[in-house]
Amino acid sequence: GSDTALVNRVLEEAAQSNPMALDDPPPRVHFLGFGDSSLDFDVRFFVRGTGSLMKIRHELHMAIDNAFRKHNVEIPFPQRDLHVRSMASPVT
Repeated sequence: GSDTALVNRVLEEAAQSNPMALDDPPPRVHFLGFGDSSLDFDVRFFVRGTGSLMKIRHELHMAIDNAFRKHNVEIPFPQRDLHVRSMASPVT
C-alpha cells in the first residue's frame, strides 16, 4: 500500500544526498516489480573511487531508513501462518 512515487523520490534523494555520489550520471531508481510481500526497488548510482564501498552502502541504508521513517513508509516483513495439527497418540 506504499506510495510508489514517494518511495521513488525518497530513494533518489537518499542517493543524491550521499557526498560520494556523482551528479553525472545522476542516481537512478527502478521499480522492479511486486514481491511476495513487497514492492521491489533498485537504487543505482556512481561514486567517486571504490575504496569505501561498505561505508557508502552503510550510509545509503541509514539515509533510506531515516527517510522511510520520516515519510511513514513501512518496510514489509514476510508473515507466515503456521497451522499445527495434533495427531492421535498411538495405542500401546
